[in-house]
Amino acid sequence: MNPANIFLSLLSISTAAQAAFNVPTAKVVRGTDFPYGVELSVGAQKSVVKLDNTVGDILLTKDSGFDIVNLIESLNKDVSVDFENFGKNFKEGLNKINNLIWGKESISFGGSDITYKDVVIGATADSKESSIFGLANPFTVGTNDTRFWDIVQELGGSPSFSFGLSTAPSNEELEGWLTFGGVASSLFENLTTIPLIGEDQTLQVALSAVKVLTGKEELTRLTNVTYRAEFNLGVKLSTLPLGLLKDILYQLGYVELTTDAAGLFIVGCDELQSFEYEFNELVSITVPIRQISTQNDDGTCSLAIIPIDDDADTVTIAGSLLGLIYFSVDFREGDISVGQAIFPGIVADPHFEVTPLSP
Repeated sequence: MNPANIFLSLLSISTAAQAAFNVPTAKVVRGTDFPYGVELSVGAQKSVVKLDNTVGDILLTKDSGFDIVNLIESLNKDVSVDFENFGKNFKEGLNKINNLIWGKESISFGGSDITYKDVVIGATADSKESSIFGLANPFTVGTNDTRFWDIVQELGGSPSFSFGLSTAPSNEELEGWLTFGGVASSLFENLTTIPLIGEDQTLQVALSAVKVLTGKEELTRLTNVTYRAEFNLGVKLSTLPLGLLKDILYQLGYVELTTDAAGLFIVGCDELQSFEYEFNELVSITVPIRQISTQNDDGTCSLAIIPIDDDADTVTIAGSLLGLIYFSVDFREGDISVGQAIFPGIVADPHFEVTPLSP
């Protein structure tokens, strides 16, 4: 592909603005019925779309103002695609989606003044929800036309995306950044790279331990079992086995446990204690209880973690818990870099750095 053609697909912008961002960025916002979203414009249509990574590469929206059905009908359909880089289950899953059409359209993101013209994307709609494909994973589509990720790589970025908040997840005015091909380095201190263990592009890592700081100022490991922990941007609540969740609260001093109407455990609204998640025996994330609690109508507060069966081998890292973690996914290398998010981060004009291509 001719690099000159790629840059011709960019709308003319000032040199200063391009240098400031360097790689595509999208401001993260809170949705009305989902935890994290971005403002996405496709052609003349604009909407806040739900971030959802459970299918490997998908942005969802239920906003009726985003007329994706008409978008599908108007797309240039003369785009050949292949799925050589995907597993059988993923390809079969895409083939079962109704009205999946690939075409070319201009796209842009909230928080950035840059428009990317004539980018190959996939679009679909059914009776429940509409979807956009081809933005979160660079290997979704193989084509001779300009893909979004061709532009990212010409700007120096890698086939990756990163997610992080600049305000604590419990803040009412939530802000953060989705960065394609780079990282927002002002939102974390250090990143540790660990392998992904999920199949079909799911973001699963090994949860090697949960730790609690005891009265002796020592961290106590509460489990010898390694769980599959799936990072899920699309749901509001995390999960943990019931026994492990009870053990965490007992260690933190909750002798008598009570639950709310939804089955979540009641905790103190001003709880200052925390515990830790350890991933792959390499990186630990501090989890302040106050940051992952929700306030109920009766004034009590609940821990935003759903108890699940004790024999479950997979847990979910989502919602406010995921907001405590900065992560960058490299699809080509099959790994994820994880670190503690910094609060308060830089809300205005964060510092973005390109993640260089692997050799």
